Amino acid sequence: MTMGTFLTLALQALRNPREAATTLLSLGIPREALVPALALVIVLSVILTIITTELTPNDPMQASLPPLAIAAVMATLIAFFIFGLYRGGRAMGGTGSLPETVLLMTFLQFLLLLGQFVEILLWIAAPPLAGVFVIAVAILAFWININFIDVLHSYGSLLKSLALILAVSLGVALIFMFLLSLSGAPMQGTA
Repeated sequence: MTMGTFLTLALQALRNPREAATTLLSLGIPREALVPALALVIVLSVILTIITTELTPNDPMQASLPPLAIAAVMATLIAFFIFGLYRGGRAMGGTGSLPETVLLMTFLQFLLLLGQFVEILLWIAAPPLAGVFVIAVAILAFWININFIDVLHSYGSLLKSLALILAVSLGVALIFMFLLSLSGAPMQGTA
């Protein structure tokens, strides 16, 4: 995929996420390229997260984890989320494959990466706008994701896609909390 194709698809995802998902799935991107692309997104996202953390040092929401730990947490959460969307989607009568799920979620992560980059620029140039921008990106990413999942699993129902995303998100959160409790790491709000 060339940079021009990528940018065209990114704009298409903002305007018409269903068309973008259909286009992405029709590109015939080899399976072998999917995991490295996802790993690249995670590494770049960790770098941007560290930069954001440096720009907002007084933000209590920012974790003070080392970069490798941030990467491990992100990779684990994304992997659980992707697998959950695949298996849960199939259990709900969906038709999407695991490679297709990886492709669409990797592309969504690339879009979020672009959002992170703009967020950093806003933190530097206009900090009050950065918070509003983050909320707007979250809402837009959620909308794109619902449409991507609907196309992926051929549901024909955004409500079914929404139910899947919410169920998988809850499941991933519970798994993460369980793993965190096993690690002995203190959880926020505990003594």
